[in-house]
Amino acid sequence: MKNKYFVVVLCLILALSNITSLSGFATSEVVASGKCGDNTTWVFYDNGEFVVSGNGSMYNWYSWQTNSMPWIAYKSQIKSVRIEEGVTIIGERTFADCTNISTLSLPNSLTIISDYAFEECGIANLTIPNNVTHIGSYAFNGCTKLQNFVLGDNVSSIDSYAFYACSSLKNIVLNIKLEHVGDYAFAGCDSAEYIEIQENVNLIGSEAFISCNNLKEIKVHHNNCCFASDINGVLYDTKNNILIQYPLDNLTIPNNVTHILNTS
Repeated sequence: MKNKYFVVVLCLILALSNITSLSGFATSEVVASGKCGDNTTWVFYDNGEFVVSGNGSMYNWYSWQTNSMPWIAYKSQIKSVRIEEGVTIIGERTFADCTNISTLSLPNSLTIISDYAFEECGIANLTIPNNVTHIGSYAFNGCTKLQNFVLGDNVSSIDSYAFYACSSLKNIVLNIKLEHVGDYAFAGCDSAEYIEIQENVNLIGSEAFISCNNLKEIKVHHNNCCFASDINGVLYDTKNNILIQYPLDNLTIPNNVTHILNTS
């Protein structure tokens, strides 16, 4: 009987020890916190997580203001970013040069990702929520570890240099409501093998896909009013009969092309 009681007590001690251990593992301490918008706040934890909560937009940080960012001392320590529901706009340069950010979680309430917001971050995978309508210039410029991204259904414009030099990006699939692709938006995406352009794209900026040196196929929706691709994957402007881009291994110029861009 004594042995039985001893075993029961020992099991209870071990169970309590495990609970304490797990609790300690899950708990992270606040390193710093503050405001990052009129109605938004930020918290940085010792496990490297940066959390933004509240409602509405975050502040913009222009080039001459970045040294006064309240979290500038922790930029190199930020490993993950979680923007909570209620936040609608990620401000300019908010996480620029936070090179150790590897994971990013964005809320459904988000509508705008501002210029330079995540420039030169270490993000590997990116999902843009469905309510985002605009991705600003240089927003993900130089995110060299980015391999995959999914655009939300309602993105209508991707500004210039937005994904410039994302050299690990494998495929570029544009969403159905996208209308505007800015200058150099995907230039230097050297690992990209496939580009898919949907029916509502009516403007592709200068050299938008230049230096995509491993490109094998470009596909344009058959209902697109302004652009087309043929069986060889050549991308051209149907309104002006201009050849824009072609996969390096497949150059067959359509008969109706009258002009070839110097950068094609």
